[in-house]
Amino acid sequence: MFEFFKTKYIKNIFSIILGAGSAQIILILASPILTRLYSPDDFGLFALFVAITSILSVIATGRYEIAALMPNKDENAYNLVFLSILICFFFNFCLIFFIFFFGEQALSYFQIPITYSVLYLIPLGVLLLSMNLILKSWHNRKKRFKHIATESVFQSITISVSQSSLSSWLQSLGLIFGQMISSFLSVLYYLRIFLKKDKTKLNKKKIILLMKKYSQYPLIDVPSSLISISANRALNILLASIFSPSVAGFYYLTQRVLQTPITLISGSILIVFRQQAVQDYKKNNHCKVIYMKTLCLLFLIALLPSTILYFWAENLFAFIFGEQWRESGMYAKVLIPALFLRFIANPLSFVIYIAEKQIWNFIANVILLILLLVSVLTPGDITQVIKLIMFSYSFYYVLLILLSFKLAFNLKFFFR
Repeated sequence: MFEFFKTKYIKNIFSIILGAGSAQIILILASPILTRLYSPDDFGLFALFVAITSILSVIATGRYEIAALMPNKDENAYNLVFLSILICFFFNFCLIFFIFFFGEQALSYFQIPITYSVLYLIPLGVLLLSMNLILKSWHNRKKRFKHIATESVFQSITISVSQSSLSSWLQSLGLIFGQMISSFLSVLYYLRIFLKKDKTKLNKKKIILLMKKYSQYPLIDVPSSLISISANRALNILLASIFSPSVAGFYYLTQRVLQTPITLISGSILIVFRQQAVQDYKKNNHCKVIYMKTLCLLFLIALLPSTILYFWAENLFAFIFGEQWRESGMYAKVLIPALFLRFIANPLSFVIYIAEKQIWNFIANVILLILLLVSVLTPGDITQVIKLIMFSYSFYYVLLILLSFKLAFNLKFFFR
């Protein structure tokens, strides 16, 4: 067992976690400054922008950047990356057209409380986010874990500095522009490495063949991922519309503080896990060994901080971010069980993609979306709504863990 912790797999994980941990420390140090420079309403507006751009970025690439991890030949993967970029630019062109002619009517019809200036920034935000996802996926395939770790730190520094320095100049828009500056610089960083190290010829016929071969990604995974990210991000939109932008701001800070380490650390483990799991699954038709070792690692990492936060969340939020943010601490305490399960489920659920059983992921995400809509639309105060959200997410992550376990072990029980 102890020899496992000396393997290259674990070394790669800790290489990513080192960068992710450093990035997280920077974000944590910056958050108390930002909560004193910006109001809950400002964070609510920023949460709406992040929600909309995140949802649209799922469609923007056709999810072919995920497919780029699958081919044995780098040439095929390179063509899939180029296909993702083409789809991304075409989608953003269509998005600009739609927003220019119908954007204001859409805001009015759906009663989304964002300003027109923010509306016209959405296409650029989607483009930057999508390009970041595409290039990061390629570097993941090439096992450039140190570069990915460096980018995590670089992005945290640039977003923290940008958002802090722009507060007095752009006021509520400072958070949005700060993130866009950071995303732009990250894209340049990845693109520079990509252009310098990766020179493979493009083949138009091969691109078309690959587009057809991996058509399950736009046809199945896009709807599934769209539902998944809508379930997560649409809560900010609904909370702002049903309650107030400040409530969305409180909820966003909870996400920022608690989900950022989940995204960075479990996401870092995912980067290494999926590369090893793909190899094991292709070779053995299962990946049970690396699955169980990663499951134990995730559980041990998550246990202590989850326990501490459950008992001290409200006081910690009030002390660190200011008394006006105590309500975010209350949300955090309620959501801890779901966040604990999410930390474990996020990396392990990638087995569903490896086994090409995206339809199961789609069904699970539909269930989650329905549960969350019921949670938010059920009459009651915000505390009751947050509790219902926690139960919805907990059920969803347990379901993902069970599905991924079945596939990792190639088990056949109850259903195929």
